[in-house]
Amino acid sequence: MKNFNLYCSVLLSFFFVFSIHAIAQDYNTMPTNELIPLCDQGDYEACWELEAHCDQGDSEACDALCTVGAYGYYELGSCGCGTTYSFNASSSGEVSACDGSTSAGIGSGSGGGSFDYGTLTEIFFFVPAGGNSTYNLTAHQGATGKVIFGSGTANTVNIYYTGIEPNIEKIVESGSGHVINLIKAYNAMPTNELIPLCDQGDYEACWELEAHCDQGDSEACDALCTVGAYGYYELGSCGCGTTYSFNASSSGEVSACDGSTSAGIGSGSGGGSFDYGTLTEIFFFVPAGGNSTYNLTAHQGATGKVIFGSGTANTVNIYYTGIEPNIEKIVESGSGHVINFILAGCTDPLAVNYNPDAITDDDSCVICSPGTYGESGACWACPFGTFSPDNGASNCINASECTSDEYESMAATTTSDRECSTLTVCTSDEYESMAATATSDRECSVLSVCLSDEY
Repeated sequence: MKNFNLYCSVLLSFFFVFSIHAIAQDYNTMPTNELIPLCDQGDYEACWELEAHCDQGDSEACDALCTVGAYGYYELGSCGCGTTYSFNASSSGEVSACDGSTSAGIGSGSGGGSFDYGTLTEIFFFVPAGGNSTYNLTAHQGATGKVIFGSGTANTVNIYYTGIEPNIEKIVESGSGHVINLIKAYNAMPTNELIPLCDQGDYEACWELEAHCDQGDSEACDALCTVGAYGYYELGSCGCGTTYSFNASSSGEVSACDGSTSAGIGSGSGGGSFDYGTLTEIFFFVPAGGNSTYNLTAHQGATGKVIFGSGTANTVNIYYTGIEPNIEKIVESGSGHVINFILAGCTDPLAVNYNPDAITDDDSCVICSPGTYGESGACWACPFGTFSPDNGASNCINASECTSDEYESMAATTTSDRECSTLTVCTSDEYESMAATATSDRECSVLSVCLSDEY
């Protein structure tokens, strides 16, 4: 009985194993509709069998594999159901649109390479095998898609796009360390797309705008000036200017910008002096360097900008007359930069245009000469009967009047007083032989003595 039980147990085990084996072998006889739920539950043998059905042209099996999204079958948007082997990139890397779609394309490769999707918006790419390779996908209009890593490790897919960042799904069948980089292709973007990015502080977009500007794109130049960074600024009547567009002569004389008689641009490194003459709009750049002093003579300066490009502790002294100019300070980089406004004017108290508030003399002093006096910022001749003997007189002095016992020995001028002398008084033995006048003395003569026989 014991042996019979043992025999039965062995027999049952044999039939159980045989039954399981028999069930496993039944996949190739199962219809597609029975295989689909098994594959969907992760039964890889059912999926393999579905793949065989798909290879035989069973579209239902293909669709099911794409729905499951494994074993190399994926829903590829407008391209329908695709596998790692259904790509259509040319040998030169140009990815054409899928049959029946003008918006989607599929690329694939091993060992790295470049693939150009042109204007396609649906981007699909397979890396079936290999590792440590880089794939560069140019997809400027890319919006959606999938990148599928089949096997291997540390593969990198760079997707270069313009506009809005595309929504790319990353699928890793096996392996690890795979990377997708979404890289904005600034060099392929038109000016109107670069402008808002630059305006938001995207320096790479600004650099690309600068390249457009250098190629004569006025819209790009205007945009850079509106942003006011990266060396481009609105410079009043000078228009759009950069740190390199200054027009100061070697001697430091800043001439007016073309088309403007009121504005000028100066720039320099290492310090120096710059004379803006009668220009009213003052623009100055310090592109680089540090601990340098720049002296700007801008007596008529009213508005402008001083822009510090880089470096530290640069000083710009602006010498002005009249009202302090409204100068905007812009610091691109660095620190410790200083702008000093220094009132220039006449510092000589004797001058008719003396300015007690002036910090430095501007050689504008006007000193009235003798015979004149200063009033209301000008010199005037002394009126008749007055004089001023010295430089810098603020008023004229009344000439002296001779008394009744004096005569005018020297007439008054505008620079000297009248001189008076005492009239001569005839003695008792004299008589007045010539009467005195206002300007001449009295003349006296000795009286004659009569003889005894005279009268």
